[in-house]
Amino acid sequence: MNEDQILKIMQPCFGNIQLENPLVLGAGLIKTVDGADGLEHWINKVNASMLTVGSFTMNPCAGNSGEVLVDCGAYHINRMGLPNKGKLGLKDLKPLIELAHQKGKKICLSLAVRDEPKKELFKLFNEIEKEYKPDVVEINISCPNVEGNMHMIEYADFSKLLVDLAHNLNFDYTLKLPLITTIDVVKALAFAEKMQLLHCISLINTIPFCYDPKTKMFGGMSGSYLYPIVLGNVKLLRDYDYRGDIFAGGGVSTGKQAVELLKAGATAISMVSSVLNDSKVFDRVQDEMIDILENTDGF
Repeated sequence: MNEDQILKIMQPCFGNIQLENPLVLGAGLIKTVDGADGLEHWINKVNASMLTVGSFTMNPCAGNSGEVLVDCGAYHINRMGLPNKGKLGLKDLKPLIELAHQKGKKICLSLAVRDEPKKELFKLFNEIEKEYKPDVVEINISCPNVEGNMHMIEYADFSKLLVDLAHNLNFDYTLKLPLITTIDVVKALAFAEKMQLLHCISLINTIPFCYDPKTKMFGGMSGSYLYPIVLGNVKLLRDYDYRGDIFAGGGVSTGKQAVELLKAGATAISMVSSVLNDSKVFDRVQDEMIDILENTDGF
């Protein structure tokens, strides 16, 4: 590839937003805006083009008690349960978005759909987007460790939700999906994009109902075992003519995997679990991607 071709891949556009690189810090790691381990800490720590904070819920949520994260080597099991302060937890977000922009980074705010009254929830989402103006809003319908969220996509409920979101939200968003398990859902996503009900999706959340015998804990699985699953989900969506943007993540820890996802049709690559073990993973993966792209003829 020549320099211009590599630059186009390494600095993708999400809608009208230009990313400095194709690597995004996904939702789940930055749980708070404030505090020692909050958003400012991660803005300064990782070389991601965009950082996702949240997910935040309509009302404060304590999350699950006891053991909530188990490191099983090649994968993690977590049952954090969306701990957050609700809208009150966003009060310091504006200056941190400005700080991120000064450092060439974008901010994605993840908002979770649970079992609250949808009319009130959508009104709150519109208010939050208007007040804080994050670069991207992620609507998370898929936390597998919270009652009222989707573990897998039920086709009938999902189609109705796509219409409700499109008709009630006054801004563009990316939809955070659970594992796609049926072709009907792939077709629904492609049709929703064609009808301009949906412009971007984020794949995938953790795999539900996993069990760790040592801690006797059920939770969602993240880590390297997810990689072939998310790669397959991206490929299926493109094969069925979904033309919107895709933020793809799940088990990515190498430049080779990131390039494979881009070849399959991803717009940008999301990483979370790999950051737990290596805060410099974004730098390493970018270097590996450039080395691969310089020695290939193209996609």
